Amino acid sequence: MKRVKDYLKPIKEPVPFVKEDDPIIDIAQYVAKYNFRWGIFVVDEKNRLVGFIKLDNLIRHLLKEQSPRIGSVISTRHLLDTLFSGSAKDIMSKNVPFVKEDEPIKTAINKMLEYNMKIMPVLDDEGKVIGFLDMSTIINYSLSRML
Repeated sequence: MKRVKDYLKPIKEPVPFVKEDDPIIDIAQYVAKYNFRWGIFVVDEKNRLVGFIKLDNLIRHLLKEQSPRIGSVISTRHLLDTLFSGSAKDIMSKNVPFVKEDEPIKTAINKMLEYNMKIMPVLDDEGKVIGFLDMSTIINYSLSRML
């Protein structure tokens, strides 16, 4: 039986991690620079998972204060204030579903589908993020079963 570890995408540089107190503007720049397509994991000082920021939540936060007056001094200042306010903990999802590397891959895929997740963190026994599964996991698993 195939396990999560058979499909695991290990964490590599640049790491898709931020800390809870990282400013949202820094997170947005980091996500854009390294093209993290699904979002970014929020971890504590020991790289234990504490949350996840979906890319669409980050974008919503960055755009939430735009208005038809975007060219005016007032709304431009308001937009800048919004961009520079807040931190990861303000927009992250908590209690993020995860899997362990020894779980059956089918269990992980079912969990991804159940929670409508495009990326699923894989944790070790200490709660540290050691890798992830993404949508290509489902495709690869399905293809391997068909061939």
